[in-house]
Amino acid sequence: MNEMIFFGQAAAVYLFTVVLFYSSREVLAGWMGLLGIMANIFVAKQVTLFGLDVTASDIYAVGLYLTLNIIQEFDGREAGNRAMKIAFGFQIGFLALAYLHLLLQPNGYDASQTAFEVILSTYPRILAASLLTLWTVQKWDLMFFQWVKQRFSTVSFTFRNLLTLGVSQALDTLLFTFLALWGIVGNLGHIILLSFLIKGTLIALTPLITYPLRKPVLN
Repeated sequence: MNEMIFFGQAAAVYLFTVVLFYSSREVLAGWMGLLGIMANIFVAKQVTLFGLDVTASDIYAVGLYLTLNIIQEFDGREAGNRAMKIAFGFQIGFLALAYLHLLLQPNGYDASQTAFEVILSTYPRILAASLLTLWTVQKWDLMFFQWVKQRFSTVSFTFRNLLTLGVSQALDTLLFTFLALWGIVGNLGHIILLSFLIKGTLIALTPLITYPLRKPVLN
């Protein structure tokens, strides 16, 4: 049952991404921000998928990276970096407003304060881990890509790009999982394995995923 729901989530995230693709870059950046918020909140929920004990938020994180890849594919790296900054701005804004709201004293009829406190208790750590991981991986990616370009100058760009993305996403998965989830989840190994498999599949399928999107994104 979980696997069926997981594939349904994946289809829904991809469908929303395709629909929003025909809107504007700012809308896509906002979509990335929403996916980031959902990934950081729902990462606290642990489920069993394909026999592995994992979190339930991988699909939102992958959707964020898929949207980022699409923006970079059609508008370049600079546009992707700008969209990522906007997305993180949304997440920081959500964190600030959410914690301000929690400071409001509940009355005797309220039954949600404790639940909100539990759900949001890990959010600052996860967001900080996301920011640190993003900065580290971006720096690494730039240096590693230049090394690969020099070392494999006669090899096609597609191979160099896939190699760089694969190594960078492995680093991203390891850093974020340990920084954000150590001591929170039950099985880090399962989470790392599934996350990397999903990201690896996304990297391999990105040309197929972006191929139908021939219409330029609107300004």
